[in-house]
Amino acid sequence: MTTARAPRHDREDDPRLVAQTPEGSTIEALEDGRYRVCLPQGPCQTVSGLHRANDLLYWSEQTRPQKNLLEG
Repeated sequence: MTTARAPRHDREDDPRLVAQTPEGSTIEALEDGRYRVCLPQGPCQTVSGLHRANDLLYWSEQTRPQKNLLEG
């Protein structure tokens, strides 16, 4: 597993873009069955397998501190 900075996907029609969440996290398909998972804060991780990428994205978003909805 490797870590990198998040590329910004300005186009939703990017063929490498597998998923994008409302929070801005993305899964991007790479070569050889690898996927890059990027969070909106910038860190990315490359993993093998879509299932592992989906799990990483899910847990990263679930454990991220949530904005207090009462603060405007």
